[in-house]
Amino acid sequence: GTWTPRLSAAPLSGGVRYNGPADVLFSLAALPDQSPKGAVGVAADFSGRMSAPQLTGVVRANNLVYENAVYGTRLTNLNVRGRFTNDRLQVESLTANAGNGTVSANGFVSLSSAQGFPIQLGIDMNNAQLARGSDLEAQASGQIRVVNGPDQPPTISGRINLPETRYRIVRQGSTQVATLTGVRRKPELGRERITGAPEAMTSIPSTWQVDVQVVADNKIYVFGMGPESDWAADIKVGGTSGAPRITGGIQLVRGTLGFAGKSFELQQGRLNFNGGDMTNPEIRIVASGEVEDVTINITITGTGNDPQIAFSSTPALPQDELMARIL
Repeated sequence: GTWTPRLSAAPLSGGVRYNGPADVLFSLAALPDQSPKGAVGVAADFSGRMSAPQLTGVVRANNLVYENAVYGTRLTNLNVRGRFTNDRLQVESLTANAGNGTVSANGFVSLSSAQGFPIQLGIDMNNAQLARGSDLEAQASGQIRVVNGPDQPPTISGRINLPETRYRIVRQGSTQVATLTGVRRKPELGRERITGAPEAMTSIPSTWQVDVQVVADNKIYVFGMGPESDWAADIKVGGTSGAPRITGGIQLVRGTLGFAGKSFELQQGRLNFNGGDMTNPEIRIVASGEVEDVTINITITGTGNDPQIAFSSTPALPQDELMARIL
């Protein structure tokens, strides 16, 4: 056979002992903008074959700190207890503080490529602070299950409740990444780098089925660029991790809309997701306010990518006069 199945069937013999900084081991995962700090201990002996290893040993870590630079996530007092048994790393306990809340997990991760790297992990969150940044702050409670096995497609499922979320709308141009000029792509040479392309090696799935319900009775605070508002949500995230499909909606609870220096009270607000692009929901927002003894209504309809804004009033006035009064 070719070298990849021969390597997969090769016998294993040896062991590993490590007691040092966690970020050294974490760097092997090649996950950017994420880092743990603290000490971790690993002691494991292995035998069997590459495709079906047999392991015996333990993993221990106390008082680690995990940080995610993208979302501002910070887990403190992170404690891990794990045991290598047969082809699995059994996560006996994983606990951490996340702001004023907690995160815990248990389950197993299999290292057997012959079985497709089975995984069963359960994650529990209790008012966990998962995002803390200038534009987004979010807490979450609920349970998430991560499962992969020979008889089941890789799936992430569960239900998340959002006790409090704050989202600040920023001007789009301020968050765009500059496009480099004068860059050209090197043309393909039209030949393979080596002769005899190897067979693909089985790895942990990169695409996962998603089935997650996200619910918030209220306390989704949206502010910046006009609105100061409170919303509720009932959303289902389906599809896959590479192409998620969002269904459900976000409903206005209360709020105001600042427009041209005037404050209008939000009367209606609804964003509907129909399984397409999550940045392009159907919109219906109605705001009303008094300007010079005239009640002016601002109605926003359409979609996120193509909003339509209309003005009306009581008593009825022409559009140009309404704009003049507002401005």
